[in-house]
Amino acid sequence: MAGLPELSLEFHSSEHVGGVKNFDYEHIIEHVFENIDKGDMKYLRFLLSGLGNPAPYFYLKAAKSKNSFIRQYFLLDASLRNIQAGIAARKTGQTPDAYLVGDDMTTEAIRTSKAGDFDLESEDLQRIVSIFGVSDIWDREQKLDLFRWEKVNEIAFFQYFNMDAVLAFVMKAFLVNRWMQLDKEKGDTMFRQLLKECRGASEYTKMPEK
Repeated sequence: MAGLPELSLEFHSSEHVGGVKNFDYEHIIEHVFENIDKGDMKYLRFLLSGLGNPAPYFYLKAAKSKNSFIRQYFLLDASLRNIQAGIAARKTGQTPDAYLVGDDMTTEAIRTSKAGDFDLESEDLQRIVSIFGVSDIWDREQKLDLFRWEKVNEIAFFQYFNMDAVLAFVMKAFLVNRWMQLDKEKGDTMFRQLLKECRGASEYTKMPEK
């Protein structure tokens, strides 16, 4: 894990990261594949396959995964997509049922509640509702990815030397790459904003002193 560069998602900082010249997402993924156990490759492949617009059955498989990062992250991602579907359905006067993934308290609330926040009690879910209320598309997408970044860090907290830490790193690299691809000129600028540190070892992975 010490060989993985530390990434940071900072949209409002203009600080340039000294020494960082480029960002090669494909090379990062290739590097990770080359340095993980064969038994863990299935988890990385599964994560990568879900970083687009996965079908509903994908979330069912994710919920049964033996890997805790995959279970937790895609549970969150399913809730995010379900809330988005619920809000979109309200705006168009349609029922969200055909677009909801899974069957839990969140989907039930989206189907039945008339409240603006769907009566969702979870702080995270209320935050997602609030983000989808942002009218500016660019700002909304940034806030969503900052939320994802934050939750990835929470899920992988204290997971310094296992596959969860690797998957968290790949997830953050994916988010950086996504913004790099939005626009060539803006991507170069945003990269300098997004990538706070990219180095071989970080304070985060240092063991506490005795």
